[in-house]
Amino acid sequence: MRFRNIIYAILLTALMSSCSLVISGSYPYAQAYECNVHVSTLVKLLAGLNGKNPSLEVWITNQSDSLEVINPADIYYYYCDFKVPIEKDSAVIMYCVINKNNEYPAVIRFDRTSPLDRSTFKKINTKDFTGEENGAMKRIFENKILQSLDIDWERSN
Repeated sequence: MRFRNIIYAILLTALMSSCSLVISGSYPYAQAYECNVHVSTLVKLLAGLNGKNPSLEVWITNQSDSLEVINPADIYYYYCDFKVPIEKDSAVIMYCVINKNNEYPAVIRFDRTSPLDRSTFKKINTKDFTGEENGAMKRIFENKILQSLDIDWERSN
């Protein structure tokens, strides 16, 4: 009887630890921003940033890594990558997701950053950044991306 309980405990622990692999897409540490527009409008505005700001590059893809079409029925998230200039000769890539099911207000989640070679990733709101660096990355995202959209938005908890 005791042996069976130990086996159940091990199996339950393995099942619980694998939930993050099975139930993906929660983005628990990502910084959420509520935008007072419909999700399809937000995606169009983000795609339009390429023409608005020549130093900023925007890629919006779906789960099959193809350029995003606004209304495919088989996906849950829009994935947005921004190449954002930080200083005169340096830039980072900022990774975001937009949940397609949160139609209004649209919520964009700033998840992580990486250097241009995509060799490493640092997640927002984790120990990957110091508190000061974390705040600086959020301000850069807000100033270079969200302010460029000319919409009302607010940082969510």
